[in-house]
Amino acid sequence: MVSTNGNGTTLLRAVKPFKTGWKVEIKALHSWTQHSSYGGGDTPEFILADATGDKIHCTCKRVFTPRAKKHMQIGQWCFIENFALTPATGKYRATSHKYKLSIIGSSVVTSSSLKNDDSFLSLTSYESIINGSLDSNFLIGTTQCTDVWRNAIEFGFELEIHSSIVNKCAQEIRKGAASVDMVSLPNYGWSVPGTLQEDLLSKMSAPPKSDAPLITSNDLAEADAFVFGFPTRFSMMDAQFKAFLGATGGLRRTQQLAGKPARIL
Repeated sequence: MVSTNGNGTTLLRAVKPFKTGWKVEIKALHSWTQHSSYGGGDTPEFILADATGDKIHCTCKRVFTPRAKKHMQIGQWCFIENFALTPATGKYRATSHKYKLSIIGSSVVTSSSLKNDDSFLSLTSYESIINGSLDSNFLIGTTQCTDVWRNAIEFGFELEIHSSIVNKCAQEIRKGAASVDMVSLPNYGWSVPGTLQEDLLSKMSAPPKSDAPLITSNDLAEADAFVFGFPTRFSMMDAQFKAFLGATGGLRRTQQLAGKPARIL
């Protein structure tokens, strides 16, 4: 099995804790801050991937944060030379790698010119999640995006999945509104912007998006009344519509929507 790249770096699958003098070329896929009550304070955490798609959890003490964050930007490739490896144990592990990578005092992080826009999704079948064959110690659907997205999104991303139902209700309401004197309607309905990237939607085999134009906060300001239609997830507003409403803070602060009648279907 190949364990090195042509540029002299080692693949993540081959690194082991018997030494610290490794050099890897990686892409930062995700980062977050881990709260700690110890003297070292909060620590930045990363999910890193190499060119083959193998992933590893990386942690960095606060004192080493500046050198790490300078080049370990999300979506950017970089080299990490000299680092420690410890066994990845416990529950809620962010990757399936046997080890966790730690930035240490002798670590050197430099930028790489590699261009590769792959998001390195590791898709797991929904059936294996349901039948309990997966190791429950590993997280899925967050840092390791899996096919659970496909089924969860088919349930939660209903603005797209069940758009025909919403559209049918909207058309009936339009017919009723059009029958009222002095009511002027646009020639089309609106849809809210999605929150998922196109490459992720294609990998989830999501249905085509609606041809309806995307609504903006300016459109709300110009309207005299509203009828909003959206599906629910666990009896709550779907994430896409919630994100749209969250972006209308300017209208609320200036009271541009005050007094306008609204209906929800």
